[in-house]
Amino acid sequence: MIPLSLASYFGVGPITEHLLPNYIEGIDAAKIYSLGSIFMVYFGPTMIIPIVRRNIPLMIGYVFALVMLWMLGLVFVQEGYGIEGVAWARFIATGFLCVFSLAYSYYLTTLDIKP
Repeated sequence: MIPLSLASYFGVGPITEHLLPNYIEGIDAAKIYSLGSIFMVYFGPTMIIPIVRRNIPLMIGYVFALVMLWMLGLVFVQEGYGIEGVAWARFIATGFLCVFSLAYSYYLTTLDIKP
């Protein structure tokens, strides 16, 4: 995930400038999104959650991250950060969800669950 995210971060500028010059103003936001995609590493470890049927805390984490994304996005846009503010809001919310999901998955793997 990290190599792909870094390749995207460094490649999005030249590719956009060459192929999509009308979208040059979005390069900074795309770079933030590229860095934020590193947080997607949580997808793999969270596969344990539905297996042990402990979904409720994860769903609460998703709702909290979604509310965080909307609130931060609104604040950042109102403060004049524009599309980069929305990208930063997503970066922060995805980072929270990553840390929460990994910690919860780790917690579940330490339990001695009996059928």
